[in-house]
Amino acid sequence: MSRRRIAFLIVSTLIAAACSREAPAPSAKSTKAPPPDLSTAKIDKTLIPDAALDFVAGSMLGSLLDRDGNVLGDKSTFRKGDRIALTMRFRESPLGLRASAVFGEKYGKDLVTQQKDMNGAKVVTFMIPKGLPPGQYRVTGYWGGNVAVEREFQVTK
Repeated sequence: MSRRRIAFLIVSTLIAAACSREAPAPSAKSTKAPPPDLSTAKIDKTLIPDAALDFVAGSMLGSLLDRDGNVLGDKSTFRKGDRIALTMRFRESPLGLRASAVFGEKYGKDLVTQQKDMNGAKVVTFMIPKGLPPGQYRVTGYWGGNVAVEREFQVTK
């Protein structure tokens, strides 16, 4: 045999050995149990992820407003006839965002619902100018369809 043939056989053998495939090792997924089926599970707890609350920078409930129409001092007790205003400050205001507030009885029906298109603004104020009769109330502020703020307050005589 010539040297060329011997060199060709050696190179061919090395290439063939390098190209041979071994069986892949079993993946980690195949050793784990499948996740449980929770489609029929009864869940009696409302879960709110912490990330959902990151879009709210702050909120204030009160009756005194600054010259821009934002609440100055935070309080939870009002007198009959006092205006009641909720100011929310958002971290982000994406295009098309609509903020809203729902004022209602503490354990009852909704009384007043207001909505505003944000148009890039990050601060919004919702107000009931004539106040509410004495009682226990709540207000829920929304960032789009997400609950941003939930506050309880009372109106006295």
